[in-house]
Amino acid sequence: MTPLPAEWSTSATSYRHGVRGTLGPFPDHPVAWKIQERREADGLVAERIVMKTEPEIFIPAFHISGLSRPAGTLIQLDDRGAASVCDSDLLVRACGLGLRVLAIDVRGLGEVAPPAPATMTLATLDGRLEMIAPAEGQTLEFEIATDSLMLGRSLLGQQVFDVLQAISYIKMRDAQGTVRPIAVYACGRISSLVALFAAVLDERVSVVALDGLLASFRRLIEEDAPTYPMTAYPFRALCTFDIPHAVALIAPRHVLLGRVNNGRSEPLSPAETTDNFRWTSEIYRHISGRAIESLPKRPEELLERIIEDIQEISRTQ
Repeated sequence: MTPLPAEWSTSATSYRHGVRGTLGPFPDHPVAWKIQERREADGLVAERIVMKTEPEIFIPAFHISGLSRPAGTLIQLDDRGAASVCDSDLLVRACGLGLRVLAIDVRGLGEVAPPAPATMTLATLDGRLEMIAPAEGQTLEFEIATDSLMLGRSLLGQQVFDVLQAISYIKMRDAQGTVRPIAVYACGRISSLVALFAAVLDERVSVVALDGLLASFRRLIEEDAPTYPMTAYPFRALCTFDIPHAVALIAPRHVLLGRVNNGRSEPLSPAETTDNFRWTSEIYRHISGRAIESLPKRPEELLERIIEDIQEISRTQ
């Protein structure tokens, strides 16, 4: 049963424990990193780094900043991979406005996605086996997602841990005792879920912007022909929480929603998005006096807004 807004303060702890229990366990391992390449040009410093988030797990990332001390950090996740977005005009502009950008590939995405073989075997409904060529960009995500379940840690939970370690990396590179805001911007069906749960579990995230977020785990079981990848099915999630609960757990910190999807990866209309998060907005109004913001427009507009938000938070800290 979904609690009333007035009951949320006592219910939130239980929901947060449910998120951690579903996505964990999370290892107690310090993050380490190595700078592989460093370049300076046009007033920007670009570093290609590799983070070791836990033993034998290496995550590629791009760290971009201006020459002066950054006012805040924007962590970028994208289902297409960090290399495809790290040189976008908006991210370069964010650095020019005094922000630092860290674009990362969590395990299973981008450079660390498991590539598909040249040919794959398809089992047809009439019992035949066919050899097919995988589509361009297709990966074996479903294999590592199911393998992870046998290890007792969901792939989604491991990806969330990579982001938590990226946040620790940022804090370690800052001067001791320095408080600068961190924002997470995610674009894509998996990246948006990863960023959402990272923000739930780590209050060092001041603002999170999500484009392509699944409206509800229930849609994956109630709608016909869902198209979400296996990673989006965390075991036993609906026994304890759903996505609207997770968004509410971020309050009173800032949440910006871009396009919100149904189970078939189709964007909801603005009215449907409002209805889906109606209870969540009531929680936000109860805690912070404002509703969550839904901006179902181009991803670039969402990124512009999160840049504005982190600048405002930096000025008021």
